[in-house]
This record gives sequence, C-alpha cells and structure tokens, in this order.
Amino acid sequence: MRSLGLDQLRAVREISRAAETTLATGDDLLDRVAFQFDAALDDAYGLLRGVALPGSATTIDMVLVGPPGIWALYVESDPGQFKADGEEFYAWDSQAAGYLPAQPNPLPYLLDNQAQLRGWLRTARLPRDCARSAILFTEGVAVGSSNSPVALVDADRLSAFPAEVASGPAVLDGAAVERALVAIAHGELPPPPRRRVKSARPIASRLPVLLPWQWAVLGSLALLNLCVLGGACALILYLAR
Repeated sequence: MRSLGLDQLRAVREISRAAETTLATGDDLLDRVAFQFDAALDDAYGLLRGVALPGSATTIDMVLVGPPGIWALYVESDPGQFKADGEEFYAWDSQAAGYLPAQPNPLPYLLDNQAQLRGWLRTARLPRDCARSAILFTEGVAVGSSNSPVALVDADRLSAFPAEVASGPAVLDGAAVERALVAIAHGELPPPPRRRVKSARPIASRLPVLLPWQWAVLGSLALLNLCVLGGACALILYLAR
C-alpha cells in the first residue's frame, strides 16, 4: 500500500529500521494501525494521514482510497465500551449499569466529513455511496447497529478489517483512485453540509389548507358580518339623535 503525506503526492515505500522499531514498540498508535493496512493491501490503495477537509471541525486520522472506494478512518484508544444506534453514540456507564449518550457525540462530525467525500464523488461522476466512515477501536469494545451510518470496529476485529475492506467490490479504477487522492490531499472538496436546526414551525405553516370554495364561503360570511355591523352602527347613530 502507498502511504502518502499531505505535503507531497508520491509513494513512500521504504520503512526505516527506526520506524519499524517505533511500530513494534507501539509508541505511535496511528503508525501501528497504518502498518496493519500497509501489510494487508497492495499498491492499488493509498493512505492519507491527518486529513483536514475544508471547513471541517474534525481531522480525519486516515483516509484510505482504493478500488472498493474511500474510507474515512478514525482511531480511538479509549478502552471503554461503545455502541451506535442510527446517528446516536453511546458509552457504557458502570455506575448507571447501562449505555448513556456520549457527550459530545462524534457521529455528526464524522458524517459531515463523509458527506464532503461523497459530494466530491458526485461531482466527479463516481459512485457516491462508496465513501464510508469507520471508528477503529484499538482497546475498546464496540457494537454497531444495522442502521448506524458509521462502522464500529473493535480491537478483536481490527486486524481483519483491512482484508474486509479489500474484499469489497471494485468501483474505482486506478485513475479514479489517483484523482481522489489528489483532491483529498489538496482540499478540493465541497464545504461540509449545513446541519438543520430544529425549530418551531412558522404560524403560517400551521394554518389549515382550504379549498377555493371554502375560502369563498368564508369571504361571504365576512362580508355579511361587515354589513350587519355597519347596519347596527347606523341604527345606533339614528337612535342617538
């Protein structure tokens, strides 16, 4: 696998003995995780490290690009227990003896990054659904629900995850992989989507929808009321003379 830095777009294949020692001793967590992908994947894949997409509030630890698509990978070393349900993220609380919503919830930020990657794929006329996200837990236990848009990969499954990625159907050819690596490295992606803020509906939106004939009846009744009111005022003025 090619490991590319953001300051240069060339393959880096040699790993020095010092780097191998660092990987073996686990001094750098991201290097250890990247090494697992490097050992399992060939040069059809490229890996970018420390990617900050335009306007994004979250840096992506690693972006993997290859024939099966694009994976935004986030490395988590917390030894806790986590689960996701839809866009909600929970952490196990021993005192409560149950899962409680994690604060802050990381999933919206991860999904914003995923939306940016899918936006670029759409403009490049490539399959947008091949951009996905995953949280890689090096110590913790994670459970993801079937409706969670972000994959949760716990420590026991981490070593097999690169092979799982490679087993996916090929949707990007070599040229598309290179285009994606260049675009991501240079920040040539659309801005993150604006998140909708829940607010009360305007009063006008709560008004009932009436048919034309119903509006006509209401108008006639309103005109009749005006006539009656006008007649009553005239009678009062006449009697007051």
